[in-house]
Amino acid sequence: MARCTQCTWSLAVTLVVAVSFVPCVYSAESEPVVSTSSGLVVGKRVNINGKNVDSFLGIPYAAAPIGQLRFERPQAAAPWNGTYRATNMPAPCWQTTLRFVDGAPLDYHSSASEDCLYLNVWRKSSTCSDSTGCDARRPVIVFIHGGGFTWGDSALFVYNMANLAALSDVVCVTFNYRVSILGFLSLDRPELPGNMGLWDQNLALRWVRTNIASFGGDPDDVTLMGQSAGGICVGLHAASPHSQGLFKKAFMTSGAPLSLILGSSHSGEGKFLHIVGLLGCYDYKRTLDDQLSDAVACLKKLNASFIFRTLEGQDAMVQVFVPTLGNDFISRSPFSENTWKTLPIEKVVLGSVLNEGTLLLDNIQYASPGLKTILSTDYRLAITLAMQPMFGISVKQARSIVRAYFGDHDIEHTQERVRKLFSELLGDAVFDCPVQLMSELTSQQGIDTYRYLFAHRGSYSFWPKWMGVAHSDETMYILGSLPFLNNTAYRIKAMGEAASDIMSSKNYTSEEEKMMEEVVSAVASFAKTGVDLDGSARQGVSFLSRAPVSRVRCRGTDPLPATTASDAPVVRIDSGLVAGQQIEVGGRHLYAYLGIPYAHPPVGDYRFRKPVRNAHWEGVYNASRKPTPCRQLPIPLVGSLSLNYSGSSEDCLQMNVWTPLSACLSSKAENCEKQLPVVVFIHGGGFQWGDSALFMHDPANAVALSGVVYVTFNYRVGLHGFLSLELSELPGNIGFWDQNLALKWVRRNVAAFGGNPNEITVCGQSAGAISAAVQAASPHSKGLFQRLILQSGSPMSLVMGDYIKGKGKFINVAGALGCYDTNRTLEEQLSDIIGCLRHLEPAELIKKLQSLDIVQQSFVPHDNDEFLPFSVASREPWSKLGVKEQILGTTQNEAAIFFHLAVMQYPDLADLFVMHYRTVCTMAITQLFGLPIVQARGIVSAYFGDSEDDISYEELRDIASEMLGDVLFDCPAQLYADTTSGSGVKTYRYVFAHKASHSVFPNWMGVAHGEDVLYTLGSLPFLKDKSRYTDPFGDIGKRFLATQDYTAEEERFMEEVVSAWNSFARTGDESPNARKTASTIDKTAKPSARTPKKKNTPSLAEDNMVSTAPAVIHSTSVLAFVSITCLFGFLLDARLLNS
Repeated sequence: MARCTQCTWSLAVTLVVAVSFVPCVYSAESEPVVSTSSGLVVGKRVNINGKNVDSFLGIPYAAAPIGQLRFERPQAAAPWNGTYRATNMPAPCWQTTLRFVDGAPLDYHSSASEDCLYLNVWRKSSTCSDSTGCDARRPVIVFIHGGGFTWGDSALFVYNMANLAALSDVVCVTFNYRVSILGFLSLDRPELPGNMGLWDQNLALRWVRTNIASFGGDPDDVTLMGQSAGGICVGLHAASPHSQGLFKKAFMTSGAPLSLILGSSHSGEGKFLHIVGLLGCYDYKRTLDDQLSDAVACLKKLNASFIFRTLEGQDAMVQVFVPTLGNDFISRSPFSENTWKTLPIEKVVLGSVLNEGTLLLDNIQYASPGLKTILSTDYRLAITLAMQPMFGISVKQARSIVRAYFGDHDIEHTQERVRKLFSELLGDAVFDCPVQLMSELTSQQGIDTYRYLFAHRGSYSFWPKWMGVAHSDETMYILGSLPFLNNTAYRIKAMGEAASDIMSSKNYTSEEEKMMEEVVSAVASFAKTGVDLDGSARQGVSFLSRAPVSRVRCRGTDPLPATTASDAPVVRIDSGLVAGQQIEVGGRHLYAYLGIPYAHPPVGDYRFRKPVRNAHWEGVYNASRKPTPCRQLPIPLVGSLSLNYSGSSEDCLQMNVWTPLSACLSSKAENCEKQLPVVVFIHGGGFQWGDSALFMHDPANAVALSGVVYVTFNYRVGLHGFLSLELSELPGNIGFWDQNLALKWVRRNVAAFGGNPNEITVCGQSAGAISAAVQAASPHSKGLFQRLILQSGSPMSLVMGDYIKGKGKFINVAGALGCYDTNRTLEEQLSDIIGCLRHLEPAELIKKLQSLDIVQQSFVPHDNDEFLPFSVASREPWSKLGVKEQILGTTQNEAAIFFHLAVMQYPDLADLFVMHYRTVCTMAITQLFGLPIVQARGIVSAYFGDSEDDISYEELRDIASEMLGDVLFDCPAQLYADTTSGSGVKTYRYVFAHKASHSVFPNWMGVAHGEDVLYTLGSLPFLKDKSRYTDPFGDIGKRFLATQDYTAEEERFMEEVVSAWNSFARTGDESPNARKTASTIDKTAKPSARTPKKKNTPSLAEDNMVSTAPAVIHSTSVLAFVSITCLFGFLLDARLLNS
């Protein structure tokens, strides 16, 4: 671009400047004029869909990097006289021809220039007054284009941010930077340090910092956004000391700096020698040191067109240049966690598209035509060898990654399947996993981190269907450039006739335009306030969601180093080697091995099937991060608090192991003087929800306090875990089979972590307690553990009723999910239905399920099948448990929260309840538990009496909650305890009666369901540890949790409860406390005053399922916490027993 031709004088401008020197003025022709640090700039006013936008295009921010300035850091643009006319997009920087679609490349040879360091600014025309100084201080978005560091052009219509400015009232900036050899050739020496493209970007950001206020922008409120390689650059600027203070929010789309594309194979001395040799600037008779200055001088004199035509004649790998690590600009490697510990940003968005790797694979196949044939035969070998130079990893590591995706050699795949798996591998390595890993690192640092997945395939897509939602497909929606798709006014010369014709033939729908406006609204909201994308967008957005990719799929391509052996010993399990980390809790150190897979990912054809053991892996597995939760719906708590599981995944079957430093880490018992007791915890969640990564389910503190090995794990829940047709095609109870496989894993492997496989206690809470007892009774889990702890759950609960399962439920759900044809019988289409269900997109499946009523969303286990070959309502199976001792208990007010949730779900229920409480309760019992109306009516009378007198809502609420608690928890626990203790299982029974000072529930709810978990697992200290708040809590939940605290007395109380639990795990002894402060059990204690007073309550189920006797246990001993009771007055009371 010839700069002198841009400078003109306008009499009107001269007069205005001379009189007022204001930074933001307009010419007589309403052309916007701005005063910058280099001089006056005049732009042009354009109309975008009825909205006026001021565009300033092609403003120089650096001196032309030509001649001796080639390969040097950029220098600021010199000031100019007169007014610079910024009305045309800048010429692109020199680059090789970019393949677009077959026969339609982007050819930059006729339009590229080394004089290319210009930027573009857009603002709404109303941002600045035409008569006064511009002090608007609007939020600013600076966008860095992508292109693999090899291509890119701010003039491309997809990067035009005029419409975003029009729609959002945000000041927008884009710019060119040097790419390819001119931007990233490096020798890692002062003569050629590399990263010139990053230094260009840094100078552009400094220009924005200095000048954007004159355009109406706020230099203190800049969001740096980048796509693909631009997203990587955003992360690198966040870490670089040279870009500190230049922006405060980050937005990375389809790119993050942990990408394996930053491997060393694309830079260094070898690459340099190859390039200078090709270009005729290297004398092989002399050493590099002898001629380095000559070689660089030669490169600086070469014609740019010659350089790039030479490059285009080489293999694709020769044409790739990437940033150099560990130099002045990036002093630390992106692959070191220390690099990301002190990022100076407040908030960050990271995202990807659904099929990131397909475009990369398509380009690889285009560059290597023979690859298609190879992939149909020796695909394992070909992919392994391709990954080594592509990502700079060892062949051994590449082989391990290939095996993780393609399975063992005896598993054969079709060519289409190979293409799909290879594209997934590429997408994970280059895009998805780096984005996921980066989001974890920023979140752990306390930065508000948002993660999305773009899952819309455009109706106008340029790519074949197999490519799905391809890399870069989101850009026109995020930048608002969709309207420019078929507008010839926005074509650039590099497109040529073929590409231009393709663009002109494309069109988008009105729904897509609305969607773009929603996404732009979300992006602008983040730039303005930093709020959650989901919260800012209106309800029309259905393609943008917070949904991370599988954490496990990222293990093999995780560039972050595994913890060293001195921090956490590597242990050998039956799947391979595992490295964890040493952590500190309360001043005590222990080992944590997090996110170890115990099953093959249950995705695709594995959905709704029994779990399969995971394959053996090569190398050392990095078990340093907790697993992603299994797919599930959001769960409401109280008020505005909820757990949002939009970031969940089907690839979730992993477990966590915590072990003391003193543990003997050997899989062979004879090598250890002593093996430690093991506690396996199964989370609750009504079989619909649950997550082993939640801080309340973290037993690290219990391990630190007790010296016992603890294990937690994920299992499939909701539809994925318990959808059933009770036929061989869809047997159900898949979540139980997951638990069974996890317990078998523990049995086989826990010795490697210092645990005793013959001394395992399974503990569960709520649905986890039901699950623990079910595992004890199932013939498939016999011998896997010796003791039970059941917290707030019994397998004789009426939640196991059949009202929400069977053929009718299956047909309703299949129809709602679009997989049932009402014109055919179930038998005729059963295999088609299941095939349809297995191949629904996960996000779409959850979205459709969420639109159903609460009953249709609920899925529970069923009995009389392969896993449970008996009726749970029968006493017989529970009298033959394969355990020696057990604890079971409840909280004081188990069901208050469920009554509260019912009112939240159905807001009119409260009024209806007051007017017709008998009818409401009768119908609810009938529907929820499948009981006859006569029996339900009798139960209601037993609780509410026969009087027709008016009862206050508060009294009705309390009675209904008590009734619901008896049905779901207290009475099933009593009957189960009565049954098991009568068969010789030493049974202890307790009531947890401490209303916590930190309770999230209102006072009327008392000691609610689940409030014991922080005390029994020892996780109370994590209540105020922000680093342990996981994504499902969201901003509101995290802020609320940060306000909670507990007392010193509560912490001591927790330690007593942990001591009791772990004493039981060690010995099964009736003594609840191992500590000297605890007194002995009072065997003569009488039943608590809270023992139910209704001695003649009618049966809640047939076959005397729930005992009609008071809730006292007929057993040989009792679990009591006398010392705790004395301290806190029935904080943890015991429902005692008499023989």
